[in-house]
Amino acid sequence: MKAGNPNHKCCICGKSISNDGLMPRSCYMKYGENAHRICQDCWWDPINGFAKETETHGCPGCIKGIPITNNRKPLKISRDGVIELSSDSE
Repeated sequence: MKAGNPNHKCCICGKSISNDGLMPRSCYMKYGENAHRICQDCWWDPINGFAKETETHGCPGCIKGIPITNNRKPLKISRDGVIELSSDSE
């Protein structure tokens, strides 16, 4: 997974996550990189985890109505009003 946005929050517990957040497949297929994130603890928890075989796998963030993640980078505008359209390589 690419370096994440440090403002991502787990859609189950609300904990801040960055690079190690996982995305539910249904949400990823619909929203791509803007999909909701789930922290490793909530994903793999042996009792209540998202990845358990006995659980439904709908996106908890979508089910709760949490707004999707915004991965857009802010526009870079110079003093003279020129907008930089090139992206930094990650």
